[in-house]
Amino acid sequence: MERPYQLGGIYEDALGLLKQAFIDNERLKPAKGVGQPPMQLHTGSRADTGMTNLLRDMRALQLVKHLSHSPHLWKPEFEIWLREIRSDGEQFSGPQLVTLTHAIPKNARIGEEQTALAISVLLQYLEQFVTGITCEQVNPILGRMGWSSGRYFFAGLAALKSNILDGQNKVEIIASPEMEHVTEVAEMDRLLRDVGVGLPPSNNAIFGVVKGNPVILVVEESALMDAQITVGNETFTRRKLVHTQMETVLKGLPDGTYFNVIRYSTSAVKSFREPVLVSKANIDAVMEAVIWRGRYTPGQDPAEFIRHIKIFSLEFKHHLNRGTNINSMEALQLAYATAELPFQKIRARLRPRVQHLPHDHEELVVAKDFPQIYFLTSGQPDGGARQILDQIDIFDKGRNIVVNSIAFAMSADPDAKQFVKRLARKTGGFFRSIEEAS
Repeated sequence: MERPYQLGGIYEDALGLLKQAFIDNERLKPAKGVGQPPMQLHTGSRADTGMTNLLRDMRALQLVKHLSHSPHLWKPEFEIWLREIRSDGEQFSGPQLVTLTHAIPKNARIGEEQTALAISVLLQYLEQFVTGITCEQVNPILGRMGWSSGRYFFAGLAALKSNILDGQNKVEIIASPEMEHVTEVAEMDRLLRDVGVGLPPSNNAIFGVVKGNPVILVVEESALMDAQITVGNETFTRRKLVHTQMETVLKGLPDGTYFNVIRYSTSAVKSFREPVLVSKANIDAVMEAVIWRGRYTPGQDPAEFIRHIKIFSLEFKHHLNRGTNINSMEALQLAYATAELPFQKIRARLRPRVQHLPHDHEELVVAKDFPQIYFLTSGQPDGGARQILDQIDIFDKGRNIVVNSIAFAMSADPDAKQFVKRLARKTGGFFRSIEEAS
């Protein structure tokens, strides 16, 4: 594949500068070959039998028969199939994602653009349904798309980027011999700029790839969260680990995103009356309420210290009762009640609500302005799973709000995992099971 001659030295100069930034820079050289970061938990993935069935089903799609023709012949059926995969809730490992993309046909008869389109559609649909991927695994997927320039290639790379776990090794991507086929080097640089050494992966160890607006985090605070877990060389309580990762997620939300945090045990409380814009002040307010950071230091502004005390006292004002009980019903009811942007509530009072599209008619990608709930629990809910699942449609009120469900349960508690899995399936969210890496 020849590059457009008119790029000439401009292309070579841009590519050279990009490679120099990531390869020749002495300070970045040690990053190449670095293993997985210490924050690595086992999140589970689909069984091999499930993958075998998916690959068998894929071979029967019009995608395989008509990829060389107009997308109208294969894309609608392919998207329905991808929605069915998501409805199962379970996530894919990096190698499993590579296998899926390589099951999409690619040969001389099929245009490179068509293959890139099909893979891009798959990656965007499954962006939140991947446990993580390494830079080494990214390359064969990009290679399958042809390393071609254009919107399909970069849309696929953007979806992959969210799941890169070892950003310190992105030299694996930049230094690939196939990079010479990428004509839009500046766009490649822009996409990968915030993936690197010292930057947390977008695929959070606990909450996964967090999207939506507003983002509603529902975090259990029962006594069960005081159980310890070892990550790398450090031991934490589950509570501390979740709080730390929650803060990372909130700090990584895009500007313009609204959020709220709901904490629950015997009862449930929300941090704000309604979702608020992401900002340092609002994130600090949430974290001060869950972690006491108010130790006075000489020279500190007394007014600021008093503000910290007031924020921390919100826990007692709102009566968050901690115990061994897990009131998932109240927590989910509260989450659904607050899962709207403030201006949407005003608009709803002024005119009839515009009905969201049902799941089987959704857009190519989960819209960034659609609310998403992230529900974390460590055990079986009080009152039983069936009672809660039967109430979801009532809580939802036809809005089709996704509940991404995370089980931080003991491996000996399969019923807790089953509840979370059923909740994800019912709402179209992903399912994660967080366990210590063996």
